[in-house]
Amino acid sequence: MHSWSTKGTWSACCYDGSAAAARCMWSKPKELSAYRGNGYEIAASFPAGMTPEIALSQWKKSQLHHEVMINRGKWTTAWGVIGVAVDGEYAVAWFGREADAK
Repeated sequence: MHSWSTKGTWSACCYDGSAAAARCMWSKPKELSAYRGNGYEIAASFPAGMTPEIALSQWKKSQLHHEVMINRGKWTTAWGVIGVAVDGEYAVAWFGREADAK
């Protein structure tokens, strides 16, 4: 789920837990939007059709995803911005420390 293909204007990468893959993932907001900070992604899937409620439930049940959402563990700096998308069987949320430009 945390992967970017070669079929776009972004840099391709597949998140595998390595530092290089993490940097590639974190740079996606800069590649795709006017946001200048890093973005930290959580994702969920539900083949029968994703809803915001299902995504939130899945994220809350996953310790690592939940820590991102509530700023615990290694994620202790407050989030300045969040973006969420739900489409088909997928949901993604991006968290960033720098506030969005107004």
